[in-house]
Amino acid sequence: MLDALASVGFAMLILRGVPETRPVVDPDAVAGHLRDVLADRLMLGLVASVVASAVVYLQAFSTLPLVFGLDGLGPGSYGLALSLNGVLIVVLQPLLLGLLGRRGRGPLLLVAMVLQGAGFGLTAFADDMPGHLLAIAVWTVGEVLQAGLLGALVASIAPQHLRGRYMGVFGLSFGTAAFLGPLLGTQVLSRSGETALWTGSFVLCVAAGLGLLRVSAAADRRSARQGVDS
Repeated sequence: MLDALASVGFAMLILRGVPETRPVVDPDAVAGHLRDVLADRLMLGLVASVVASAVVYLQAFSTLPLVFGLDGLGPGSYGLALSLNGVLIVVLQPLLLGLLGRRGRGPLLLVAMVLQGAGFGLTAFADDMPGHLLAIAVWTVGEVLQAGLLGALVASIAPQHLRGRYMGVFGLSFGTAAFLGPLLGTQVLSRSGETALWTGSFVLCVAAGLGLLRVSAAADRRSARQGVDS
């Protein structure tokens, strides 16, 4: 109930306080199809990178509780440790808004993904509460840095009349990761152990960051070409 009321309140704030930014679309423009989105290599690269990074992020809610148990830490300890994530988001996000506006999108996404990967990678060395808190703090900073940047990148890639379809495919990437993350993570943990799981998480995040860096640079070049053509 509280979540629903908060969502309604936030919607009213947006409705009354945020101006419309939707561009005017040519009424004669072709509506477009899903296949147009899937034929865009930049979008496919972005989706692959997002799925990879989200698969890692979702380990916080699937394999990380299991690792807490293996380390002799109970459910209460896991809940307490994960609450640090929420506290840091509330504290850091307002402080980092200026940084997010002054730095290039691609390099910031790379840094964010490396921090996320480093945080989960540190879990391989965490066997007590302080170690896990440190790991959570590091990947939370990465989570905060990427907030809003991915959606803006999708919008910059998408043609104006196809932004809804592009955003739909972008949202589907998180659903795909929600299916793959727990499945792959638990299999790696049970078959290969913690070190393989968290090392693989670091590698996946770095690969995702490099992918997003390339996608962002290519999106900037595409926007520049379109500006010249128009």
